[in-house]
Amino acid sequence: MKHHNSYGFTIIELLIAVFISSIVLAGAFGIQAVFNQTATNEEGVSDLQNSLNSVKMYFRKTVKRSGAGLGSTVVLNNCSGGYEYLPTIMIHNRNDYPAQADNTLGGTDNDPDWIEFIAPSSVAVTSVASWLRITDWATVNSTIGFKANDVVAITVNGVSCLMRINYVYNTTTTKYLGWYYRGGQYCMNPSTNTHIACGFLTNNSYTPKTTVPLTTLGEFPFVAFRVDLSNPKNPLLMYGQRNLEYGGTNYTWSVMAEGIEDLQIAFHVDTSNPMDGRGEMWINSRDILATEYGRVRSVRFSIVARSTHAMSSIRTRRPAYEDRTMGTLDNYSRRKVTFVVQLPNRPITGGTLP
Repeated sequence: MKHHNSYGFTIIELLIAVFISSIVLAGAFGIQAVFNQTATNEEGVSDLQNSLNSVKMYFRKTVKRSGAGLGSTVVLNNCSGGYEYLPTIMIHNRNDYPAQADNTLGGTDNDPDWIEFIAPSSVAVTSVASWLRITDWATVNSTIGFKANDVVAITVNGVSCLMRINYVYNTTTTKYLGWYYRGGQYCMNPSTNTHIACGFLTNNSYTPKTTVPLTTLGEFPFVAFRVDLSNPKNPLLMYGQRNLEYGGTNYTWSVMAEGIEDLQIAFHVDTSNPMDGRGEMWINSRDILATEYGRVRSVRFSIVARSTHAMSSIRTRRPAYEDRTMGTLDNYSRRKVTFVVQLPNRPITGGTLP
């Protein structure tokens, strides 16, 4: 009787094979997980850089227009009937909102800065053709670029008085810009024909002897940029618009970019007397002073963007910029950018009245 030998794997051999296969598969899955995490991190870093680039482009475009077409001093009638002087640009060294003044040079900063300014959405300049009445209307050389609800600046002797247009009207012989008395949505308009700040002293209409420019600033020229840290896990760069009607001084804020954890600002001041149009001194540790209105020639921005999640294997700190110290170690990925915006549009020369 013949016996046939059967060949195969023993149970021990099978267990060893399964064990080795598990190690190989675990390694493969681990490598794949690393690849996936790396790809996710790189995508997140790319998103940070793209966000910074977009913010940089928008800042350059918007801030550069601040004060365009305005005199060195800007004034409007507030809703309580008094005068309100506005800087064409204001930088706040403290992140408090409403703003808390910081007029002390030097020291260190513990939070982001923020900026507010008059940024015309469009700039169209005409001049008074014959008559100018501060409570009613002006006959102008052109109404192109002007429309109802736009804020208009009448500049006299370097002082720009802001009002809101009610109507634009053309005839075959005359072109009008009209504005109502103060009240309702036009409460920044004067209630009498007296606007001492701009040289209007009586209730008469005027025929200017020299050019008096009128500049449109668009409907919402009062804007701001500020970092919101109310949720530390998701810092936000906010864009604000301010109406100034009905006595309103608060901004309406909307999200401009996520992950912006710091905004530091320095400004370049023309200290020459008389002014020579060039900046001589950089200041980064206080607000712009009233004596410096109209003297800021450039603004330097340093912006830090942070990843949404703390997943980086390399621990980093928020970098120190201007007068703010470095942050603590964490696992967030970061990108940063620093750039300078020059302010070429200041100021125009205002006309004079009889």
